[in-house]
Parts: sequence; structure tokens; C-alpha cells
Amino acid sequence: MQRSRNDRIAREKITLKRRARRFTILIFGIGVCLLCLYTIWDLFDRAQLDQEAAYDKSSNTSIEQPTSQVESDVDDNIDAQTPTTEIEVMPEQNPSEQINLAFVGDIMMGANVDKLLQKHGYDYPYLHISSILQDADITAGNMENPITDRGEAIEDKSYVFRTSPMAIPDLVKSGFDVFNLANNHTLDYGLVGLQDTIRLLREAGLYGVGAGMNQEEAYEPVIIEKNGVRVAYIGLTKVVPDVSWKADKNIPGLAETYNYTRPIKAIQSASEVSDMVVVIVHWGIEGETEARIDERELAHRYIDAGADLVIGSHPHVLQAIESYKGKWIAYSLGNFIFTTNGKSGTNESVIIQASCSKLGDCKLNVVPVLAEYAQPKLMEDEAAKVIFQHLTDISYFAEVREDGSVHPLIAESTQ
Repeated sequence: MQRSRNDRIAREKITLKRRARRFTILIFGIGVCLLCLYTIWDLFDRAQLDQEAAYDKSSNTSIEQPTSQVESDVDDNIDAQTPTTEIEVMPEQNPSEQINLAFVGDIMMGANVDKLLQKHGYDYPYLHISSILQDADITAGNMENPITDRGEAIEDKSYVFRTSPMAIPDLVKSGFDVFNLANNHTLDYGLVGLQDTIRLLREAGLYGVGAGMNQEEAYEPVIIEKNGVRVAYIGLTKVVPDVSWKADKNIPGLAETYNYTRPIKAIQSASEVSDMVVVIVHWGIEGETEARIDERELAHRYIDAGADLVIGSHPHVLQAIESYKGKWIAYSLGNFIFTTNGKSGTNESVIIQASCSKLGDCKLNVVPVLAEYAQPKLMEDEAAKVIFQHLTDISYFAEVREDGSVHPLIAESTQ
């Protein structure tokens, strides 16, 4: 019995040794296979690298070559007069990824303007100017009134405006795309006027920014993509008749910028999901040709937060253009469609044309406009030159040349 038990234990030990030996052989075999595969892959990879290096050498386009070597290769090809390849300097971005933006000043289509529209037709304001608006990929302006035929005018306000929904089709045809609704007239006809404005614009394929049914909607950017460039538009106002006009968590209203904290967050968020950010802001003092210090500080904060262009409105007269950290600020473009009130400078306006890259770098051009009787027209050459010089005189670190192009000065603003 004891011997039988010992034999069984001995057999089990032998079996265990055999299993251990087989497992060791299996592991060793797997290791050998992996080593073989790695060796084959390494040889293949080296062959690919050798082939690419040989190709680069034959075509003189190796990205490892220093500039002097590239120039030497070009000279060799010229001397041989039989170049087989052409050295091409690749651009940093696709040239087609450029976008042309246009901006106009205040648009007020109520009161006496509405009478002109009813008399002459709703296309009346654009008869002399629509081609410029249409040439841009995106055209934006400040809509200085609600678009509605409902509601009651609010009380205790000196001026209340609105325009008929019948104006919408010609707004579309004229070339407009985006309107800032953050200003001191959007709620002239209360909540119903605001709701109608947002709805009518949306139904027509147009965009309104700076207003909404709550704070989140009011500060939410509109993002439009053209030519592979995503542009975010944000609307803000530093002019409201009453604190109740300010949008809050559950309160309809406007995106205000008396406190810069919320606007800065909106700009930062927009810059994360777009190629460039445009801020259209309603601010300043009516009739004042000089931007105030607090507006300049706000504009700088916007750009520091990620804005690429800042376009202002509300003073009804032209104000400075500023170059700041390679970006542009236009503090006021004056009136675009407005009644003629006889006040000095209120009929002088400009259209800002911005040709921008996907990186948010923009070249600016100024188109002077005579804005009389709600029908803007291009200024004559001599009058335009006066506007160019005026803007140069009042601007910060920028000059407007006789062709309308805007250029930063050497001592560009960085503070």
C-alpha cells in the first residue's frame, strides 16, 4: 500500500516536470517568434527610411536641409539648366482659407426712416451700397431697433423705434448676415418685440447676437464657417436704459459689458471652438469723437481674452481705429442707415472691410460712406480723402492711407 502511494507521488512529480518543461518551451518559442517579427519589422522600417531618404536626396526637397543647402541645390539646378524638380515653399496655411468680412455702423429703420421705406420701398436703403455688402463673405451691423409689428412701446423712454417685418426680405437681399441686438433700443417694444426680432431673423436665415431668453443665450456666439474659416460673433452693450434690460440666469435681455467678467468668459469659450472671434459692442457717448479710457481698456481685455476684431457702435459719429497686439479695434463706425438730424458728423460713416486668415490675422480697408436720409452712398474721392486723414488724426497706433488701407504704426499699442 505504501509502495503504491509512493509510486503515485513519483508519477505526479514526473508529470509536473513534463508540464513545466513544455510551458518553458512554449514561452521560449513565443519569445523567439516575437524577436523574429521585431527583426523583420525593423528591417522593413529601415528599408522605408532609406527609400524616403533616397527620394528626398534625388528631389532636393528634404525638410532636414538648412536654408543655405536648399539655395545651393537651386543654384545647381539653374546651372545645369535641366532641372527635374521644382523646390516649392509650402505656405503655412491654405490660401483658400481666407475670409472677407464687412462691418457697418448703426442701422435704425424706425420713425422717419420707416416712413421713407413705406414711401420708396424696403430696398431703398441699399440701392447704392448693396454690391459692397454682397461682396463680403459675412456682413454685420448693429440693428438699432426691434423688428416687430406687435406689442406696446415701453414707457418713460425718450426715443422708441421699431421696423416692420416687411423689411426682412430686403435685408437678406442686400447682403447682411449678422446683427448685434445688444443695444439700447432692442427692447423698445418689450419682450414680444425681442422675441419677434430673434424669430424673424432666424426664419430668414439671418443671425442675431447679444440678446436672448436668458443669460446663456444672450452671450452665446453665432459661429459661421466660410472658406474653411470658422468665425464667432459675440454681441455686447454698455448702454442700457434700465437694469431690467440685462439678461440674467432666467431673465430675457441683453448681453451687457458693464462688468467684463462674463464677456471675457464668452470670448475665451468662443476662441476655443472657432478660428477667430469678432466682438460687436455698443458703447460710448453720443456725438463724442474720442473713445473713452474705459472703452479702450475693455477693448484691450477682449483681445487679451482671444478676440481678433472689436467693432463698436452707438456714438453715431466716427471714432478711432486702434492697432493693439496685431489685432484691430474700430471704436465707432458712425451711422449707416439713420435719419438725418443735422448734427455735425452724423452723416459720415465708413464700411470696414477685413480680409482675414484662419489664424485671425486681418488686413483692414476703410470705405467712406455718406449716410443721408437713410440711403448710404459712397463718398466722392476728395471727401473720402478727408475721412482718411480724419481717421488717421484721431486713431491710436494706426493710419489710414489714401487708398483706404489701414496700417499699424511702428509703436503699436501693447499695453
